[in-house]
Amino acid sequence: MYMKAFPKFCVVLCSFCSLFIQTALSEEAPYKGTLSILSYNVAGIHNVLSPLKNRKNMRTIGEKINKFDITLLQENFSYHSLLMEAVSFPFWKKADFKGVLGNGLMRLSKTPFHHFEKFAWPTCSGVFRNDSDCLAKKGFTFARHEVASGVFVDIYNIHADAGRSDRDKSARYKQFKFLSETIEEKSKGNAVIVGGDWNLLHDDEDDQLVFFLFLQKNKMRYMCGDLICSQEKLGVFDRFTVRNGEDIFLNIEELSLPYKHGFYDKKGRPLSDHDPLVIELEWSLK
Repeated sequence: MYMKAFPKFCVVLCSFCSLFIQTALSEEAPYKGTLSILSYNVAGIHNVLSPLKNRKNMRTIGEKINKFDITLLQENFSYHSLLMEAVSFPFWKKADFKGVLGNGLMRLSKTPFHHFEKFAWPTCSGVFRNDSDCLAKKGFTFARHEVASGVFVDIYNIHADAGRSDRDKSARYKQFKFLSETIEEKSKGNAVIVGGDWNLLHDDEDDQLVFFLFLQKNKMRYMCGDLICSQEKLGVFDRFTVRNGEDIFLNIEELSLPYKHGFYDKKGRPLSDHDPLVIELEWSLK
């Protein structure tokens, strides 16, 4: 009796094993995928302090940013609640430090991110001069984004000192040195994306030296290294840099400015004093 039942048992067992293997394979992380990332300085300083008076645009900005996989914002200072009225991202984090303005950095994502941390720059330049950078507790944030099941990319959102004086340039040099040290500590061997408002000019030799040293130290590629950038795109303060990880390739496929995504009000005026910057990239496992 038991011998007759044994073949049936084997058939059932094999069917179960086949189903288990198929399920396991279907749950494996995909081999490759795409990712759209927006970096945008939204000029969210209070209307009393800012001649731009950008309160009126914050809800519209919240609507516009929803189309991207990941959004990195800078200067989200005074009108965060208005922006969030229109936001539909399931995962987000606003990182503020104590101070007159906080740091204004925010990230939003359609997929989870982990190990979120915020960092203040070790130095700044100017309180009521040189762009008053010390009024805002500028710095950067870090998080490990799970862009697909089991696939992780470390993403940094930065806002460096503005201003063109020697003190401003010295502060930026120290800031990017600190950022490099943090990347070395947090992201060794990992795929990395750095985006935000770098406040580095392409036609300033001192700024370009700081940028070159940053790329070299962290083995990163500039967005205009992967792509041929027009002069218009070269002229913006906002940038992205990327590097591959030990187990993942990152390849920037497209770079776009606001006219493609409609970052204008009803009268055709820009929604901020910065252009939004978008990269479309492909990631693939090695």
